[in-house]
Amino acid sequence: MAKSRNNRYRIRVLERAIRLLYALVDGEPRNLTQIAADIELSNPTTFRLLATLEEYRFVQRSPDSSHFRLGPACLELARAYLESIDVRQAAMPILEELREHTQETVHLAVLDQMRVFYLEKLPGFHSLGLMSSSVGSYIPAYCTGLGKATPGARAG
Repeated sequence: MAKSRNNRYRIRVLERAIRLLYALVDGEPRNLTQIAADIELSNPTTFRLLATLEEYRFVQRSPDSSHFRLGPACLELARAYLESIDVRQAAMPILEELREHTQETVHLAVLDQMRVFYLEKLPGFHSLGLMSSSVGSYIPAYCTGLGKATPGARAG
C-alpha cells in the first residue's frame, strides 16, 4: 500500500478506512477486536468505520454477525477498474491466439511494486488447475513465471 509523501492533503479517516479494507484483503473473516488490533485503532473507532463501510457494502458481516469480510462493492470497483484498462481489450485477441497455439493457460499481468497483478487469465485446454493465479490478485514477482520474465523484476 503506497503512502503519499505530502501529509498536508491526506484525510485521516479515509486512510483508516483504507487500512481497514486492506486488513480484510486476504479473505479471512475477522471480528471487531481482530480488525481493531490489525489497524491499531480502538474498538469503538473501528466499529464506526465498519458500520459505515457495511452501509455502503464495502464490508459485510458473516451470518453469525460477529465477523466481517470484504463486501460486494469491492468487487464492483474491481470490475470497473478491469473493464477500464484498455490494454485488456487490445491484448485479448493476442491472448486467445497464444492460447489456441500453445493449448496452455495464458496470462496478462502488470508489475506493480515488485508484485504481479493479474489483469486477465485464459485457461488452457488441458489445464490441470495447478496454477493459483486469478484475475485481480497480486503475487510477489519472484513467485511467478511472469515476474521472472519481467526485466524490472530481476534482483541485483
